[in-house]
Amino acid sequence: MSWEETALYEEHVRRISDGDPQRGPQTIEELEKECSDLDDLLATIEAEGYKSQRQLLQERPTDTRTSNNDTFHPVLNEVAVNIGRNGELIKRGSGTHRLAVARALSLEAIPVLVRTRHANWQAIRDEIRAAGTPTDLGPQTRQYLTHPDLADIIPDQWIQ
Repeated sequence: MSWEETALYEEHVRRISDGDPQRGPQTIEELEKECSDLDDLLATIEAEGYKSQRQLLQERPTDTRTSNNDTFHPVLNEVAVNIGRNGELIKRGSGTHRLAVARALSLEAIPVLVRTRHANWQAIRDEIRAAGTPTDLGPQTRQYLTHPDLADIIPDQWIQ
């Protein structure tokens, strides 16, 4: 559907018309530009695949730096998460548009930047690092062997 048919667009138009202070577009022209930019982002990711901020920075350094709007450095503009005490992924501020596009395109996986890990979750990572085999792990930790935040520390032969 067109942007004009969405509740989000209508909400922005209402806020702009009411003079409601907000983060985001302050005029209809700015709103339309933001919608057009999102359409362009979707088309690019659909055509070229989802690329990490590091990949974009290598391929198009100037564009990547000038389009960066969430952080000081483009690499930090990745979709960001915190990891909760039981491994739950908790969305952080940056990368919201890229996450929305990934969902709209039904992408199975995208790179994320882990900003913070709960101490309990870090203890699970530490237990895995210290273990020689999966049988060295406690039953609580064993249940997490396929968690995406552990892929960098779990040997391939542990996953069956």
